[in-house]
Amino acid sequence: MRRYLIGRSEHNDIVVPDASVSRQHAELEEIGGGRYALLDLGSTYGMALWRDGQWVEVLEVEVIAESRVRMGGYETTPRELLALARGGGVPVADAPAPSPPPRRPRATTIDDRMPPPASVEPVRKSSAKFWIVSCLAVFVLAALGAAGYRYGPGLWDKYMAPSFADRVHAYCDKRQVTRARCACQIKLLELALSEKEKLVYLDSLDTGRNALASLSEAERNAFARKTTDASQEAGRACPK
Repeated sequence: MRRYLIGRSEHNDIVVPDASVSRQHAELEEIGGGRYALLDLGSTYGMALWRDGQWVEVLEVEVIAESRVRMGGYETTPRELLALARGGGVPVADAPAPSPPPRRPRATTIDDRMPPPASVEPVRKSSAKFWIVSCLAVFVLAALGAAGYRYGPGLWDKYMAPSFADRVHAYCDKRQVTRARCACQIKLLELALSEKEKLVYLDSLDTGRNALASLSEAERNAFARKTTDASQEAGRACPK
C-alpha cells in the first residue's frame, strides 16, 4: 500500500500551505477496505480526530475517507488530502461512512471558552468627596491661621479683650483706689486720650516699661500733657 508524507515543506507528497502545519507533520497510508492509517510524525501542534462530537488528540489512528481530522489548525479529510497528492493521488474507494460532523463554528470576537474578564470595581464617589472636603478644610484652616497671625492681635483687642475701663479698674483695685475715684479718673482719661494713646496708657500700666517709645516726639508731648491735665482734674473733681 502506498504511503504519503504530509507537511508544509515542498518535499512532501501532500503539501499543506498552513503555518500551523509542521514541515513534516504526518503520514497517511492506505490499508485497504476504504480505510487509512494516519500517523503523527512529531509535529509541533499535533493532530486531532473528530469523534463523538468533540476533537480528540491522536498520535496514530485508523480513519475512513470522510473522517474529519485536524493538523494544527488545518481541518481536512483523507479524501481531500489525497486530492492534493502529487500526481493526483490514487482513486479513493467509496465506503459507507457516517454523516460528517458539523464544522466548527466561525470564530467570533468573543470566545466563550475564555473566562470572563475580572469585574472592575467602580471608583467610589464617597472617597473622592472625602478628599475634596479634606483639601478644602486644610485650605480654610490655613487661611484662618494666616489671617489670625496677621490680624489676630487687633481683632482680639477690638472684640475679645477687656475694655479700657475694665483694665483700668483692675489696676485701681491693685492700688486700692476707691471705685468712685477710679470711675471718675477713667471718665477723664477717656475724654482726654485718643484710641492710640489709650493703648499706650494701658501698656504702661500692665508692663511698667517705656510705652512711649512707639510714639513720636510730638505725640509723647501731647500724651504727657493730657495725662497730667487728667490727673490734676481728677485731684480736684474726683472723690478721695
